[in-house]
Amino acid sequence: CNKRTVCVQPVFIGTGADNANKTGGSLADLKTKAEAVWSKCCVEIDWKDPVYVNNNAYKTLKKKASGDAYEDFRSLLKERDEKGTDDCIEVFFVSNIQDSAGANHDDGDGDTFGSGTRGAKIIVADGAITGCNPKADGVLAHELGHAMGRCNHPSDKAAAAGTCMEPTGNAPPNCPGVNTSLVKEVQCGKVSKGPLVKEKDPKTPCCRNPDT
Repeated sequence: CNKRTVCVQPVFIGTGADNANKTGGSLADLKTKAEAVWSKCCVEIDWKDPVYVNNNAYKTLKKKASGDAYEDFRSLLKERDEKGTDDCIEVFFVSNIQDSAGANHDDGDGDTFGSGTRGAKIIVADGAITGCNPKADGVLAHELGHAMGRCNHPSDKAAAAGTCMEPTGNAPPNCPGVNTSLVKEVQCGKVSKGPLVKEKDPKTPCCRNPDT
């Protein structure tokens, strides 16, 4: 088969000039794991330079006791290519995702909206790297599986077992756990057909190398 590519646009909270207080400190670790996982499916990630949303109110997401868990954050999601016109997956980096009691690591430090659609968006928390031992560096790789090809759970529970797509979330304040770097052929097939995953131009031969 030929190599495919997907565009990923990191979105940091803060300003580019404010190195001490902007989010995105987990990007390097999450990027390394994501590339290692999805290269097995012949998917090359095209990382764009970070863009910034200068609103500190979005740095920490906190679930409400009832109703829409991310009601406030949805307004931020709409600021970045709401209809998916630029064929790029926006990944919003926040500091922490908290439960309604204020404990960190809710939702396993990551969540995806619009799985498998052109409007797919991801949120990940820097706390997955800075607050967990071992570091939960597979969070973004896992969320990209949802965003690229609708590799979902629990409907795909059997296919997800033992792979990067197996859920690892624990109840806060416990860390979510570490996603493995394993993928299956069924997951490679799903992501290769996702609407945001394009054939690389010029065509580049590549043999998929899933673990099972």
